[in-house]
Amino acid sequence: MKNYSNERYLDKFLRDRFKTPDVYLKQLNYIFIADFVQYVRNYPPKKSRRTCSNNGAMKHLERLMKMVNLAVKLDWLEKEPFH
Repeated sequence: MKNYSNERYLDKFLRDRFKTPDVYLKQLNYIFIADFVQYVRNYPPKKSRRTCSNNGAMKHLERLMKMVNLAVKLDWLEKEPFH
């Protein structure tokens, strides 16, 4: 993963929402993606920074989409959850 922050957000999202450190790729769907974007927008940082704006949330979504597209190309996913 190029950007460590995206991995941290995903890890925190999975632990908060699903109470697990990992999920199967087949569990990725539109609801998962929408919940992740909402989580990124509303996540309160520990340091004295603001929450992610729309641009920051879309950047995290773009990085997630790149990873999902790779999984589709490698036939790890049957369909792309972004469509």
